[in-house]
Parts: sequence; structure tokens; C-alpha cells
Amino acid sequence: MVDRTTLLALTTALALCATGALAQTVTPTPTFAPTPTVTVSPTTVPTPTPTVTVAPTPTSAPTPTATTAPTPTATTAPTATTAPTVTTTTAPTDEPTATEAPTEEPTATEAPTSEAPTEEPTEAPTEAPTATATPTPADVQAVPGGSPPGRMPWLLGFGILAFGAVLIWARRRD
Repeated sequence: MVDRTTLLALTTALALCATGALAQTVTPTPTFAPTPTVTVSPTTVPTPTPTVTVAPTPTSAPTPTATTAPTPTATTAPTATTAPTVTTTTAPTDEPTATEAPTEEPTATEAPTSEAPTEEPTEAPTEAPTATATPTPADVQAVPGGSPPGRMPWLLGFGILAFGAVLIWARRRD
């Protein structure tokens, strides 16, 4: 049978080889995703020429000159006698009736103003700088066949635990 020292040496060598091999296969070489190059080509927007419509100025009509006609001489006609007027009285009614003429509100008509429409000038677009993306830890990809980054500590811990378990087992066996 194998003595305790030989068993301990073999177990230690096996554990160290296992953790070293795991460490070599798990060590990821970070590969970064290609940085996208964003190029912005400036688009030229033609500036529209504002059209200004000018309302025609109203021309005033010439004022007519009034000519006075000669005043005719009036001849007086003989006065006629009038017939005597007959007055009739009507009995008052209980309900007075009042007729009201409908009142109309004057409507105001607005004359069109001759102001030209104002247009605000459009600004030409400015060219944006080329954006370059910096890689973040989420962009780092693992080596194919290996584990993702950040998994190395627990594998090493698992190897140490296995080594400790073998040591405890060897000690109890004696």
C-alpha cells in the first residue's frame, strides 16, 4: 500500500496540475468588438428665398367738382282751401302693443394689412464629428471553448477545495 507522504505528494501534484491546466484553458484573451465608425455626410438644405407680396396702395378717386345749377325762380300757386278734418277717437285697449324695430349690431370689417409675411432664416446643418465607440467590459468576448471573463476565481477556488478535501481524507485515513 502507498504511504501517507507519497499519497499527499501525488494529490498535491495532481491538484496543482489540474488548477494550472484549468487556469491556462480558462484565461480569456479579450477580443474587442470592432469599433463602429460613424460618418456623417453633411446634407445641404437649400435656403428658400422668401417671397414678399406687397399689397397695392389704394389710389384715391378724384373728387368731383360740383357745379351749381342756376336756381329757378318759383312762382306761387294759388292756395287751396282744405276740407275740415274729422277726428276719430279709439277706445284704449288693456294690453299696449309695442313694436320694436330689430336692432342690428354693426359688423366691423377689417381691411387687409399690407405687412409682408416674416420668415425665419433656416440654419444650415452643422457637421457632427465622427463618433468612435470605446469598448466596455460587456463588449469583451471570451475565447471560443473557454469560459466567459470573470469565471477564473471560482474555478481556482474549486481546485483548492478539492486539494483540501484530499488532504483531509489522507489525514483521516492514517
